[in-house]
Formats: sequence, C-alpha cells, structure tokens
Amino acid sequence: MKLSFSTLGCPSWDLPRVVSEAKKNGVDGIELRGLQGELDFRKIDALSPERIGETRALLAGLDIPSFSSSLVMDRSADREETLRDGRDLIDLCSRDGIGLIRVFGNEIFPDEDEKKALAHISAGLEALAGYAEGKNVSILLEVHGNLTNLDRLRAISDAVPSPAFGILWDVAHTDKEYKDRFADFYRPLLPRIRHVHLKDHFRLAEGTRLADFGTGEIPLRAIVESLLEDGYQGYFSLEWEKMWHPELRDLSEELPLFTAYMREIG
Repeated sequence: MKLSFSTLGCPSWDLPRVVSEAKKNGVDGIELRGLQGELDFRKIDALSPERIGETRALLAGLDIPSFSSSLVMDRSADREETLRDGRDLIDLCSRDGIGLIRVFGNEIFPDEDEKKALAHISAGLEALAGYAEGKNVSILLEVHGNLTNLDRLRAISDAVPSPAFGILWDVAHTDKEYKDRFADFYRPLLPRIRHVHLKDHFRLAEGTRLADFGTGEIPLRAIVESLLEDGYQGYFSLEWEKMWHPELRDLSEELPLFTAYMREIG
C-alpha cells in the first residue's frame, strides 16, 4: 500500500517541513497542491530547472506521485488558455518525474445539453492526454463537481481512449450519492482509477461536515480493503482541506491518524 498526502493540508509549510513530516509519519509520497499557498506551478521555485536537483536531494526516497492542478475542462474556462497551461504543466512534470496531473471536469450547467457538455469536457481531456503520451505523464480527471455519477464518468472514459488518461477517485464526492454502495461506482471504472483521495465526513441532512480521519461515516476501511482486493496499486492520498477550511486541526495532528489507520489495514 502506497500512502501520500496533499499539500492542500499544509498551506503554510515550506518544502523542508513537508518532507520532514512525510518522513516522520512514514508516507511514501507527497502530492503537490501548491506550496506555501502558491498554486501556480510556474511560481513554485522547488520545481524549477535550477532547483529540481536540490528538491530531489531533499526528498531522498520520497516520491511526488501527483500534481493537483486547478485546470478545468468545462465551459467556464477558456479552452485555449487551459490547453496551453496544461501542456506547460505536462512538460514540467515530465522533466521533474511527476507522473500524474489532476484536472477537473468539472460541471454540467443547468442550461446545457448533457451530451454536448460531456463531449466538450472529453475533447479537452483527450487533447491533454494525447500531448502527454510518451512523456511518462497521465492526465487524471478528478471525481468532483457534478461529475460524480457513474454514467457520466463512464461516458467520458469511453470518449477518451488515450492510455495517458485516467481517473482520480475522491471517495467523499461519491459518498454523497453511493454511500455504502461504493463498489457499484468504482468497479466499472477501476481500470482507469490511478489515484485515490481519502478524507472523512459526517452525512448531514443538507451536505456533509468534515471529520477526523476514520471517525466519520464514509466506509473508508471497506473501500480501501475492496480496492486492494481488486488489485488497485496506486496511491491512497490524504486530502486534508486545511487551505479551504482553516478551522481544521493542523496536518501534523491529522497525518498520524491517517497513517495509523491505513497501516493497520495493510
């Protein structure tokens, strides 16, 4: 079992602190969602050609499996700008040995024809995945927004045949619909699932409330055990949303809960 955590959970930490906490807690990798609050990949000095050697030395055995970008494929984003930024990020990740790039779909709007909206999103994903082929980088569509339904995601997957395309399953987003029927959602998509975001929440009458890992109502143990039994070999990554929810406890307190829970499973 491979474990990582997203830097979304520690927006104030510099890279040495991120690496120190990763090694202290025995995780295998660090998922970059910005660094010290900077989300623009072009402005993260640790990934620059001048600093990447120093960064690799600091990591010393730790992987950076994924870069979680803010790129969006729906009609809310300028397509040409998005593809240009996506190609630049692919080149950076290929150069720096980061194998996965997270992007968002992200929405089918109420006034849109669903088939046309899915086709628009799929075309953007196919363009980026096509560019990534041969560069040891894959484009992952996160299960997010209102693209959390199996039928919609299967339609996108079928429309993007590139081997450089995959899916990032965020279990919290599908829990809102599938709850304990999580296998009904993920098994048809399993060949495409290459990264998994884990967090926990309580199910409320209206929405959800984030919870410490393993204390909420998402069936985390059952999900992880089921994925492992089905042959999943990618990372399980803690997405502690401290950047968006500053009231949450410090990641240094949450990360040990995650690693202890997960290592007990496997």
